[in-house]
Amino acid sequence: MRLSYLLVLVLAFQAILMAILFIFRKSNTRYANVLLAFFLLSTSWLLIYTVLYWTRLLLVKSYVHFFLTYYIPLSTFAPLFYFYLRKIVLDKSLVLKKDFWHFVPFLYSIIGTIPFLFLSANRKINIIPAGQALEYTYFPFEHFDMILVVIMNAYGIATILNFWKVYKRSRDLKIWVRVIIMLFLCCTISFTIYYGLYYLGALTELQDYAFIIFLSVFVLTISYYAFNYNAIFNGIPIEDVLPFVKYRKTGLSKNYSLELKGKLETIMSNEKPHLNSELRLDNLAEQLGISRHHASQVINEYFSSSFFDFINSHRIAAAVELLEEKKKEITLSELGYLAGFNNTVSFNKAFKKNTGLTPSKYRELLLSTDKIHN
Repeated sequence: MRLSYLLVLVLAFQAILMAILFIFRKSNTRYANVLLAFFLLSTSWLLIYTVLYWTRLLLVKSYVHFFLTYYIPLSTFAPLFYFYLRKIVLDKSLVLKKDFWHFVPFLYSIIGTIPFLFLSANRKINIIPAGQALEYTYFPFEHFDMILVVIMNAYGIATILNFWKVYKRSRDLKIWVRVIIMLFLCCTISFTIYYGLYYLGALTELQDYAFIIFLSVFVLTISYYAFNYNAIFNGIPIEDVLPFVKYRKTGLSKNYSLELKGKLETIMSNEKPHLNSELRLDNLAEQLGISRHHASQVINEYFSSSFFDFINSHRIAAAVELLEEKKKEITLSELGYLAGFNNTVSFNKAFKKNTGLTPSKYRELLLSTDKIHN
């Protein structure tokens, strides 16, 4: 087997591994992670199928039943990415009745190939080389794959119209959304060129390899940076997520950054900006009199933390202090609000992350300790 075939298979199985990690990854964006996992599984099968096609293993009795199954990943590639993007931008989950039409090509790709799939292996081996496979499908047209590519282009246009300018709360997330949209559009264009060359009879072996390698790199790039998606939402700048732009030539000297560290500690201690639930990195940077990029650099370098975790650690410290002071007099929801959290879910998660206990367990521990001392 050629080295290029092995490389594509390695990338395909790496995509499967990433998909498994996304499915079992614990985070507050589980729905988006699952969508991305299915997107990776779909694309990995497209890569594996391509290798089976290249090596002519699809004409071998053990693999012949996989013939025509490439319609399934091709029909789900764009919708799954669209739903993933819609979730991270609009926080909108799937609505089965309203969104059912997105899955029509997918269902059609399964139902349409049923007659062929139930043929015997020997029968398939005879009809595939003769170009008769589509005669044993429910497809009323021969170029279903090209129609799927046209649909893919429609999704590309839809992502631009619906998501390119929508997200305005965060410059970093806006960059992230636009980067993955551009990658998706590039991949869609490559699909279009590939099938265009194929149907014109102008597709060369080198172009075939180049397309698949590009698809592989696209999928792995998306999945790699998607692991940092939560970080972008939670206040880590895009510069921290994209290593090739991280803190190069910032113009922040060592002495000045140490001075900013001291100033930040003073602000956090005296002014307590963390008690404001609407606090953002831009607000903290403004108090320091520096850019948000430099503010993030100071927090990352001297406190080994993201902005989000840095602020939450101060909020939890404030919550613990309040809880020790007013063990019974204060409700836990009120405690989270006074500490700077705007919802109990975020408060409970941050509290357990910083103390190892939930707020209620921590209060029980305080009360039991008081009883022992009394």
